[in-house]
Amino acid sequence: MSAPNTGDHLKNLLASIPTGMSKQDAMAKLGTKAVDEGGRLKIACPGNSQHCLYINITDGKVSGTEAK
Repeated sequence: MSAPNTGDHLKNLLASIPTGMSKQDAMAKLGTKAVDEGGRLKIACPGNSQHCLYINITDGKVSGTEAK
């Protein structure tokens, strides 16, 4: 899923994290940009620190994404 007002880099990054990917694989793909918040991974938008993307994790796998 893509989010409005999200830079191309983050859109491409989200597109590379499909639903069903393991949390470990998602963390490896995201590198040091992601913060593990337990049930989700958080990535701050470099252009707007108040805009964040979240990758939801259920049972150790990616279950969806959202932007806030």
